[in-house]
Amino acid sequence: RGAGRTLLPLAAALALAACASTVDIWSGLAPGADLGGYATFEPIDPAPPPGANSVIFERARQGVEAWIESKGYEKAREGDMVALLTFSAKDRLNVYSWDRAGCLEGRCAPGYVTSYYTVDTIAVDLIDARTGKALWRGQAVLEVDPASPNPERYETAVTRLMEHLPVSVAPPRRHIAPAS
Repeated sequence: RGAGRTLLPLAAALALAACASTVDIWSGLAPGADLGGYATFEPIDPAPPPGANSVIFERARQGVEAWIESKGYEKAREGDMVALLTFSAKDRLNVYSWDRAGCLEGRCAPGYVTSYYTVDTIAVDLIDARTGKALWRGQAVLEVDPASPNPERYETAVTRLMEHLPVSVAPPRRHIAPAS
């Protein structure tokens, strides 16, 4: 019986470790939006937002643009859509507690484990360049350790997020040189 109670802190720690590897994805079209008529997009502003890790932002920016192109949209200086990439971070604290931690000589005490972590959100928005209306938004939410950023986790999050972007069905634009 005592062994089961002393394993509770270990179980709580393992549960915390398991949560740290998750990436939650959400994406969707704006009501009434249809990407069927869009063939091009304007590149993402290369300037990272204030406070963002510039290396991770640049890798994410390149990854997002490559994914948009792989879905059949063409990068153009003046595209049909504007692509936006935003990062946000929130610090969190989890407290896991239980009635009895471990027992020593018949005395049992409550126990708890705390975990500090940061939740980063990567969001990609596609906006109609002419009207300014939102067309599609996708976001990835992941737990990170800001003291030791892991670019591969961000790349995985971008990949999982961009897999949800609908494929372009618009015919590619033909660039025809003016007759001379």
